[in-house]
Amino acid sequence: MNNKLIFLVLGLLFIGVGIKVFCTPLTSYAVLATLFSITFLVNGLLELGYYITQKEKVYGYGWGVSAGILDLVLGICLLANPELSEIVLPYFIGFMLLFRSSTIFALGFELLSLKRHNWGWYMLFGAFGFLFSLFLILNPLFAAITIITWTSLSFITIGISKILYIMLYPQNIQPIL
Repeated sequence: MNNKLIFLVLGLLFIGVGIKVFCTPLTSYAVLATLFSITFLVNGLLELGYYITQKEKVYGYGWGVSAGILDLVLGICLLANPELSEIVLPYFIGFMLLFRSSTIFALGFELLSLKRHNWGWYMLFGAFGFLFSLFLILNPLFAAITIITWTSLSFITIGISKILYIMLYPQNIQPIL
């Protein structure tokens, strides 16, 4: 699979999940937990595959591997414990999205240090994702009521940033072999 296609699939997956969550606000926490579990699991597997095969070519690949492992572990935990995931879902989602948004923000700094154009978009999307996820963590009761909207916005933001990356910086994506 082409590495640009991996980023596109991940971006579309995040955007698709965000839209699906937003359009079905009465969906139970059990369904939401399963949907997120599968998304984190697939994203973790694909990111690990990409960063492990590209470790010699990608600067700072350790962050990508860390994000992939975290996604994979969270996906497995959520799938294995649906009742528990309903209780702690706002915290799982909040901290996961906080980490993902921080990596997007850090990418903006990396692009700035490389003197690349449009680095500010990554910082902007990272900051928005950071604020959305921080709101979930600090307000668990309110998050239980509004988690669908905030989670949807965070997933769409992450998806857009992945697609923007391949559109604005295609030269940074190396072929697999």
